[in-house]
Amino acid sequence: MNIDGKIDYFAPDTLEFENLELNYNEFVHWTKNGDIKGFYESLFWDGWEAYAEQADESQGISIYPPMWSNEYNAESASRRIVPLKELFGVNLEYREKFML
Repeated sequence: MNIDGKIDYFAPDTLEFENLELNYNEFVHWTKNGDIKGFYESLFWDGWEAYAEQADESQGISIYPPMWSNEYNAESASRRIVPLKELFGVNLEYREKFML
């Protein structure tokens, strides 16, 4: 949550925090009723559902080369299930390294 009480989204394709312009209650409502698939559509690849089904609530999908790199190709990137803590930690380290 940012200083104005709105929810920020950490975008894996830019390593930037983006203001969703939603407060907490609006965000919770959106997660239940919003177009989440449409929100993430630009990040999907053929077969993404199979990876998503393998991950539990504490895991995410690590992609290499990373989505934010010039080398990233959605269809040919390698993927593996990792703990979310690791995934966010690595991306935050890259964000800091690139001073975004």
